[in-house]
Amino acid sequence: MLNRIKKNLILAFAGMLLALPVFALDSTVSYINVNDRAYQDVEIVITDKSEILLPFKQLADLFNIPYTANRVDKHIGFKTWDGKDGMITTQGVFVQDAPVSKRKTEFLQQGIMDGVFNEAYITADAASRIFGAKFETNYEDLTLSAQVERDIPLLHTNNSAVEDKGPKAYQDVVSPKKPGKITLNTVGLRSNLLSDSLTVKGQGYRTLNDTFSGSTQASINGNIYGGKYRIEATEYHYRSDAFMFGGITGAYKNSIKDKETGKEKLWYELGKVKGRTDVDASIGTNIFGAQIWNYDYEKERPEKINGYVKPTSLVRLTVNDLEPVTLSTYAGYYTLKDVQLPNPVKSIKLEEVNEDGSVELIKEERYSIYGDKPFEKEHRGSAYAGVWGYQNRFFREGGNIYRGNNKKVTAGIDYQYGIKDNITFESRVTGDKLYEKNGTSIVYRVPTNDTLLVSGTQKSVNYLEGATALNSVEWVNPKNKNIKGRLTAGASVAHDIREEHTHAGYIVKAAGEYEKDLEKYQRGIFKPKRAAGRLELFQTSPDFYIASSDSTSKNDRTGGKVSGNVSFNSTNAGGSYSRYYSNMNHRYRGGTIKFDEASINASTKIPKVANLRFNSYYRRGENELGRNKNYFYDANASRDIARWARVQAGRRESLYDTEYDTPNSLDRNYHSKYTDNYAQLDVPIPGNHGRFTLGHNIVRYNTAAYKNGYNMFRFGYTFPTWKRLTLGLGYGFRYSGQGGNDFNINIGYRAKSGQTMSVGYQYSENGGYFIDNMFTPTTNRHSINFVFNDAFQIFHNGLKSVGDEDLNKGLFEAIAFVDVNKNGKYDKKIDVPIQNVPLITSWTGETSVTNKRGRVYSSSLEQGIYTVSIDMNQLPITVAPFTNDLINKKVKIDGGQTTQLEIPLISTVGSVSGTLKIFDDFQRDLKITDFVVVILDENGEEVNYSTVDSTGVFYISGLAPGNYTLKLDEKFIDAYGLEMLPEKSEISISIPYDYKTPVDFTEQNLEYKTLAL
Repeated sequence: MLNRIKKNLILAFAGMLLALPVFALDSTVSYINVNDRAYQDVEIVITDKSEILLPFKQLADLFNIPYTANRVDKHIGFKTWDGKDGMITTQGVFVQDAPVSKRKTEFLQQGIMDGVFNEAYITADAASRIFGAKFETNYEDLTLSAQVERDIPLLHTNNSAVEDKGPKAYQDVVSPKKPGKITLNTVGLRSNLLSDSLTVKGQGYRTLNDTFSGSTQASINGNIYGGKYRIEATEYHYRSDAFMFGGITGAYKNSIKDKETGKEKLWYELGKVKGRTDVDASIGTNIFGAQIWNYDYEKERPEKINGYVKPTSLVRLTVNDLEPVTLSTYAGYYTLKDVQLPNPVKSIKLEEVNEDGSVELIKEERYSIYGDKPFEKEHRGSAYAGVWGYQNRFFREGGNIYRGNNKKVTAGIDYQYGIKDNITFESRVTGDKLYEKNGTSIVYRVPTNDTLLVSGTQKSVNYLEGATALNSVEWVNPKNKNIKGRLTAGASVAHDIREEHTHAGYIVKAAGEYEKDLEKYQRGIFKPKRAAGRLELFQTSPDFYIASSDSTSKNDRTGGKVSGNVSFNSTNAGGSYSRYYSNMNHRYRGGTIKFDEASINASTKIPKVANLRFNSYYRRGENELGRNKNYFYDANASRDIARWARVQAGRRESLYDTEYDTPNSLDRNYHSKYTDNYAQLDVPIPGNHGRFTLGHNIVRYNTAAYKNGYNMFRFGYTFPTWKRLTLGLGYGFRYSGQGGNDFNINIGYRAKSGQTMSVGYQYSENGGYFIDNMFTPTTNRHSINFVFNDAFQIFHNGLKSVGDEDLNKGLFEAIAFVDVNKNGKYDKKIDVPIQNVPLITSWTGETSVTNKRGRVYSSSLEQGIYTVSIDMNQLPITVAPFTNDLINKKVKIDGGQTTQLEIPLISTVGSVSGTLKIFDDFQRDLKITDFVVVILDENGEEVNYSTVDSTGVFYISGLAPGNYTLKLDEKFIDAYGLEMLPEKSEISISIPYDYKTPVDFTEQNLEYKTLAL
């Protein structure tokens, strides 16, 4: 009956799984039926070719096949059922050096089931040859069966033990300490310094641009009264002021719960708020204030859902109203992290199944198949208010850092309504008002025609105040979600404080996009994959203004844009073209400006020839006075040579060209063109001795005032990583044209924790730099760059580097120690930490050993349940677990917290050996085979025992430091009426305190006398 239920559940689960898009390698838990007598859970792999692969190591344990595994080079040696030597590698399965399977082996580093690490997956035919059984797989219900004629231990297994492997409410789970009302979780530190010196020499002139800049940022993250906070402080570094305080910023997130239901009903942020960003605009993203939502704006995806129930309860999960499944809990914690969910997820229902069988609703959630959109007739909204102009920071020093920002008070609302599930209306109303002007004189700067031809008209929001209403309707085809449309319309009134009048503005936009899966059209060698296109039409009036927006407002645009991409075989190609007009009201001289913009990005692979790549961007602006054209492109061909080297060649070109019909002092022609024909060879040095690079460049460039051309060889060498330290050197010399040398050196370090640090120095003669595809030559350039990134989290012994500030991730710390007072807890002043205790962690599948302080740390981990096991095969013989339940422990990781696992061990350095002798008055020996010698502690409790062989020899090991008594078991003394001999029938033994060096007591011979044989 239980097997039938299990099979039905697997069938339902398989139905959901088959509805999913299939990936190249996916694992799931199933079971194997052996001779219709034994059933065992196994983790199988399903490929994109509807093929089921079998787990070698799991089956080897079931079929009693010995093997040895090397997880480093992924080699597994084994003996087949009939005693022949075999080997599994990434290339396949071999028996006596002959291939059994032509299919390459798939390796899974970490599986879904506990204990599945570095598993090798093979075909059913290969498994049949190895295990001496006939394996069959069933793709319909994702199960396997085997028929075997030889006797294996599995056939004698009580199947009820397998059936017990259902969901459980695990109690013995190590969790992080319950956080207090105020916590400090992580401390972050980042620093970036740049020293840059540019020199340009010409006939009769020399210019020098020498800069030093950088910043150091410190941050703290934690919890306050159920919410999350983050505070940042920045220090800026300049040549004129090495330590300029950059101000303090921060944010606090929390929610307000309904008093009756206890459920969250409002969500809010204080400080640096999220604002609202979409394809039309970003509003409220650069203010310091408050924002509130009536919906969960950071709603968890289904796979991220987790929570708590009573420790003895289970959780029932129902997805899309399908058959429910029951989840295990871990000290009351449940998670959907490892649950394979259908795609898409439309609804989720979670229920608590109490120990008495009663059921309570935990939560119900709906998910829109159209993305983060409201459902039909659902109202969603948010509101914010704050100040603008401080760059989200207070208490900053140095007026130049504010970049002349004026200060505004601003507020706005965002309202969303689901007309239908697939049709969303959104309205944003925003406003701002200047209340502090930076400085007494505000100069209105008319943009140069060069700027207009390159960028079009722009307005600085720093001088504007006003109000905006922006509305949009977004539609998704319910029958084909790849067809979408969007309409946007908005209006504004704004006042430029440099002018007297208030101006009104408007915006209208229409966009549509379409995406098509082309795989069903595959024919022969032509294998199309997908195609997509987008069309957009827009008009933004010259005076349209978005209140609460950031930086520069790009208005005064009328035109359209078309873009698309297509992929087939190994080819991917995409591009866009846009035509629009600016300055149509002729506010600035030169009249209407016409712009053309285009981009192309394409790549393909020609088998056995090369990989080709092409990227380009083109822009042209034209008005009555002149025209500007600028572009760049990079065409590249590369090829790997026998997997040991890579060669590539290509051409780069950039052009910037401004030409006026009637040049004058204001409108000057300017031309800049740069070309680089390059080739490069990258060769790894055999034996892991680093990587060598040889390159060649043919460079030509000319500008309005400078012209040069040169050929250059480049040499580079990257040393092999040593103690996580990397070193790279580069040198280039120009052998033709204007000479000069280039040199660079880079040193980097990445700690196990994720901490990174790098220092780079670069020197170049006769080089240059680009701005908007305009090449500016330099005579020489020196630059030094320093970068440091790290984060710290609280552990047993204080802060420790973890490298990652992700508050959705947590950390793990274990401490292994000799439990001197045997209370099962770590007492810092009494117990002794132990080095080299081997622990297998489920997140790596590998063995880590404790450091000299007895500790093992993890990198940042996704929150969830993991397993930590003592590797008993590698545990030193001088120690043993304090209790057997310590060998395998489940640990829970929470975001932003540290889970601490204490592993008490006992010293087992002591051993006792000797000979038992029993004789009568005539010195005749008694036959004593299977007599038992015991060793007692100071309380007279038996600690260990040993049977004696026919010669009376016994051996007892694994004794902890302490005082003991060695003697024959009282049952044998009483049964045989033995007489105790002074100092010979009981021996006192004192094992000194140690856990590193074994202490052996040999020749501890026991003698007893009997009245009769």
